[in-house]
Amino acid sequence: MGLRASLFKEFTMNDYEQQQNAGITLTIQPSTTRWRANEASSIAATPIQVKYIFLDVADFTNPCRTTEDQTAIVQTLNCIVTSSVAGYEFYSHEDEYILREEKGMIFLPTGDGMCIALLNLAKYPEYNDNVNMDIALSIVESINNYNKNNTQWKNRKFKVRIGLNEHKDNMVLDINRKLNIVGYGINMASRIMNLADCNQILVGEPVFNDLKNHEKYSEGKFEEYYGIVKHDYIIKFYQFIGEHKNDIGLNTEKPRNSLSLLQYKDSSYYPTKKWSVIYRETTEH
Repeated sequence: MGLRASLFKEFTMNDYEQQQNAGITLTIQPSTTRWRANEASSIAATPIQVKYIFLDVADFTNPCRTTEDQTAIVQTLNCIVTSSVAGYEFYSHEDEYILREEKGMIFLPTGDGMCIALLNLAKYPEYNDNVNMDIALSIVESINNYNKNNTQWKNRKFKVRIGLNEHKDNMVLDINRKLNIVGYGINMASRIMNLADCNQILVGEPVFNDLKNHEKYSEGKFEEYYGIVKHDYIIKFYQFIGEHKNDIGLNTEKPRNSLSLLQYKDSSYYPTKKWSVIYRETTEH
């Protein structure tokens, strides 16, 4: 038995639950394409280790920017990101129907930015723990070069905020039947990015623990901070300051929304004094 829900007919979630409880399959046909609710739930989420590069354009909605300016910025960012990853073997021009176990990278657009998810890196041993930071630095440098050469369109110059993280999350299909990622790791990558200022690269603790073991990103190239994020959680993160990185436009100033270790220990800095979370169990103050 099937139930068709027209776009022109009000159909509440309560109606949907009643039909599901009765064993009825909901079929929605907004055009010529059918989508069955139980089809998506039958596709098992796939746990997968992911390296994240989460970025967005700082000050994207500045009133001085027209719709055309914003469009040009998004298109430029897309070109820069594509160029920054094109040399890696795991980058593929194939569409989203490529087998998920073969996929090495997916892009998740967020409007004024994106999340780059690096998958199945165990298949590519030539790329070590540095790969997400290498890509992030390439993006910052390319944007810096673009801004220097862009002398005609002032409002189309832009900077980005970047957050890096790593975690085992679930790969799923989204509403458009494309690959997507759901889980703690991608959420935290977004939170870390939100703590950054223009042209800063902030990394989560898992990423830092990987990078610190490599000479290129070893001791002295990171600053440790704490930050208050959504739901009043406090997380530890690290800012990459590098060595002579100002040449590529990297902002190495202290993030404005960060707390030092001393500030973290001083509860007067907390707006609600509710939670302390640093990649461990929550504890009440």
